[in-house]
Amino acid sequence: MQSQVVKQRAFTLIELLVVIAIIAILASLLLPALARSKQKAAGIQCISNQRQLCLAWKMYVEDSQDKLLYAQDPDLSGRPGKEFAWLPSDLSNGYNHETDEDATIKQSPLWQYCGKNPGVWKCPSLKKTMPDPKTGTALPYAWGHLMNYYMGGDDDQNYEQVWAPIMTVYHKLSDITSEPGPSGIFLFIDQREDYFTLLAYQVSMLGWPNFNLSYNFTSWPAFSHTGSASFTFADGHSELHKWRVGSTTPIPAPPSLSVPANQDTKWLQYHATRPHH
Repeated sequence: MQSQVVKQRAFTLIELLVVIAIIAILASLLLPALARSKQKAAGIQCISNQRQLCLAWKMYVEDSQDKLLYAQDPDLSGRPGKEFAWLPSDLSNGYNHETDEDATIKQSPLWQYCGKNPGVWKCPSLKKTMPDPKTGTALPYAWGHLMNYYMGGDDDQNYEQVWAPIMTVYHKLSDITSEPGPSGIFLFIDQREDYFTLLAYQVSMLGWPNFNLSYNFTSWPAFSHTGSASFTFADGHSELHKWRVGSTTPIPAPPSLSVPANQDTKWLQYHATRPHH
C-alpha cells in the first residue's frame, strides 16, 4: 500500500501574533473587572468583621449598665482607665505594638465577646506590615479599625472641651437620643493603610452645621473598597460609603490632615455626633 503523507497546517507568525493580541485585549478588559470584584468582596468581608465587632461592643455595653468603652486609651495621655478602653495602646512595646495581638486585641474587653477571633479586628484588604525589631521579619498588623472618638471619648474633660466644646461625647448608649439616633452615628471606620494611627477617629466639628473653609480629622479616611470606606453604626448596621471628592482621599496621604470643606467632610460631621442640647 502506498503511504500517504498528510500535511498539517501550522499557525503562521501573523496568525500567532493576532491570537496573542486578542488574548491581551480580553485580559485588559477582564482584569480591572476582576480587581473591582476582589475589592468589593473584601469590602463585604470588612463590614462583616466590623458588624461582629460591633455586636461584641453592644454585648459589653449591655453587661456594663449601658456604659460605653473608651474610644481612645486614656493611657496615651498618662491617665488611668486602660482596662476600659476598647483597644489598649501600650506603646512600651515600641515597633512591635501594632503587630502584637497579645498586647492589643487580646487585652481588649471585647476579646471575650467576639469569640476570641482575631480575624474580625481588621479588613482583609489591610496588607500593611511592620518589621519585627528583633528578627526583621515582616509581621502583619493585628488590628485595622478605628472607633469614633465621640463614642466613648477617653474621659479627658479638658481635651473634650478643646476638641468639641459644644458637641457631645457619648458615654452611654442611651445618650444618643437626638436625630439621627444610633442608626446615624458611626462607631467604626476602617483604617487607611498608608496613614495608620493608634488614635480614635476624631472628626472636627468646627463650623457645624454650616460649611467651614477648612476641615480636619486625625486620620485620612480609607477608600480601599472601590473608593469607599467601611462604616458600622451604633445600632449595629454596616455600610460602604463612597467618597465623592478627590481631596478627601489624596494619594499618597499627605502629613497635613486639613482639607477644604466638601460634601464628604459634611457627611462625616453629620454622622459623628451632635451638639449637647
